[in-house]
Amino acid sequence: MSEPLGWCVEAVRAAAEPGLARALLALRTRHTRRPGGAARFRERGGLGPLLELLGPERPRRTLDLALSVLGNCCTEPGCRRQARRLGGVPRLVALLSSPGPESVQNRVARTLANLALEPDGAQDVLDAGAGPLLVSLAASCGTPECLHSAARALRILGAAPAPRRALGRAGAVRALASRLASLSPAHPACPAIARALRGLTDSPGPSADDVAPALPALAALAAHAKRDHRQPALGAIANACARAPLRPALGAAGAVEAVTEEVRRALASPNVTGATVAVRALCLLCREAVNRARVRAAGGLGLLLRLLAEPRARPWRPRVLLALAAFAYDQEALTALEARGLVPLLADVLRGVGEGDPWLPEAPALLLLGRLAAADEPSRALATAPVVSGLLRYLTGVPAPAPRAARVLQRLTGHPAFLGALVRAYVPSLLRSWLVLGLAPPQAEELSRPGGPRRPAAPPHPRQARLKELGEGLLRNLGAAAAAPFGVGLLTHMLRCGAPPARLACATALPLLARPASPARGLLWGGGAVALLLSAVARGPASPYEPPPAFALYAADAIALLRGHAGDTLGDIGDVPGDGKDKPGHTVAEELQVHRDGDTKDPWGHGDAEDLWGQVDRHGDSGNALGENGDLQRPLDRHKDLKDPWGHTDTFGDTEDTWGHVDGHASSPADGHGDIGDTPGCPQAP
Repeated sequence: MSEPLGWCVEAVRAAAEPGLARALLALRTRHTRRPGGAARFRERGGLGPLLELLGPERPRRTLDLALSVLGNCCTEPGCRRQARRLGGVPRLVALLSSPGPESVQNRVARTLANLALEPDGAQDVLDAGAGPLLVSLAASCGTPECLHSAARALRILGAAPAPRRALGRAGAVRALASRLASLSPAHPACPAIARALRGLTDSPGPSADDVAPALPALAALAAHAKRDHRQPALGAIANACARAPLRPALGAAGAVEAVTEEVRRALASPNVTGATVAVRALCLLCREAVNRARVRAAGGLGLLLRLLAEPRARPWRPRVLLALAAFAYDQEALTALEARGLVPLLADVLRGVGEGDPWLPEAPALLLLGRLAAADEPSRALATAPVVSGLLRYLTGVPAPAPRAARVLQRLTGHPAFLGALVRAYVPSLLRSWLVLGLAPPQAEELSRPGGPRRPAAPPHPRQARLKELGEGLLRNLGAAAAAPFGVGLLTHMLRCGAPPARLACATALPLLARPASPARGLLWGGGAVALLLSAVARGPASPYEPPPAFALYAADAIALLRGHAGDTLGDIGDVPGDGKDKPGHTVAEELQVHRDGDTKDPWGHGDAEDLWGQVDRHGDSGNALGENGDLQRPLDRHKDLKDPWGHTDTFGDTEDTWGHVDGHASSPADGHGDIGDTPGCPQAP
């Protein structure tokens, strides 16, 4: 056929046979399907004569061809606008309301759908009364093509909230759900109906009962091998999951297995964003206990954790956290989540909240951590530096932190089972430096470097008094655990038989935990903790004990506390003896920093005590790094005992003889440190 476009337009204008049928066929098969063909047909004035052919009195073949040409033309925006101006919508609605062959109604529905692609056009179609007619057509038509066209028209008309509500009231969702429930999943119209249901059930949508008949069919389509069948069904399922009464029925229909498989498929593909609706459905299905059991059986717990850890799934993390929180009181699921690595992921969430990430809600993470900590056998994964750091970052970084975070820390520090793990992770020093001294880890590490801080000190935290109170309380909890028989035995074994890093961690923690009345205090001197601590200080970063980056600060603070415990009424490093300006064991950042020669300040004025970087001590200070009797790995000998912190010259058996000598200096105010039962001012019996 070689009919030119101009000839075809004239034949349509003449509206007479035998040329009309040939012109319409050429327009349908060639001219309006070519790029720009519809616009050229409109520019030649063909739309007006074409609309004149749309009358119920016309032969069926003429109507079929004219509607096909008009449907093709209405894919072009200019043709849509001109067709509406020329009264095309009322003509089409009149055809739809008249009895006629299904092929004509199919083409009318297709053309109306194309005219409704723009919001103004959709409103014109609805105002003309096409909504109820299309609902009736979708409920009664018999051919797959007509059902497809009717479902598509309803979906396009319901793109906006107001028309969607109007179509819901007209029974569109009920009609489509009933049709889908009656069809086999292999029916050609099923994807179109599922797409229509996905659009029409989007919020705000119809009542829950309207879509209920289609749930089994949607679940079956969601498990289809072809993606173009699965995606619309998954979207409709996700919309249905937003309605609580439908979720148990969806789970019973097999929706849980379908959505978990879709999420698993998406995580294994490069484009994980294609699983948005499946992730939404999976998270919503976790809200009921009956479906949580199905999620657990289908492997959904592991998928939720993978989504929480997946950087590409970051926009979904709030929804995933809420889904995980639904398992907080399911002990079997909570145990499985813990075994799969839930705790470190929750710590990362809290750290992100504390650093100002607005997309991560902390309440679900804190709920799960609280449940894990409150168990009869608490999770050992909680007693790690990353978890404690995450909680502290949250407490110090959020203006109004939830009380649950502090309760989790109190539970961790008060439970004897966590003592060993927390000590090995330097958590006591972390709590003291961050909460009590107000030094976050970056500041602590900077103070531990040679030369001290390279930038001005940060201003104090606005809630520093509250944080200090919390930190002191947590340290008291740890101290109480350390003073119990179990704690003393655990620390003794760690100090004597542990690996070198564990021994150093124990030695660093003991000055913070072993108060003067604590049974664990004997480990400081007789157990060798002090000697071990000073040895690691002298060796510096190259120590085989693998000290943490902030160890110099931790060690200096521990030594300052030792001095305070020894009876100094001051307790501050670098203080003037007897000035009474400080409380025992309190230090400040300036006194703990490392100085130019790599050493901490000598608190007693005898050279460079506590040489951090392996320097040889010079004179009179405790624990020489080198020398015949300065081996810090064994007790100090009788001729080089610890120096009296009150200025007395060290002699045989005077005050503070830590190795069991009888004290003969009865006037010392620090009596009782290593002596045998004497009291101030009372000479010791020989």
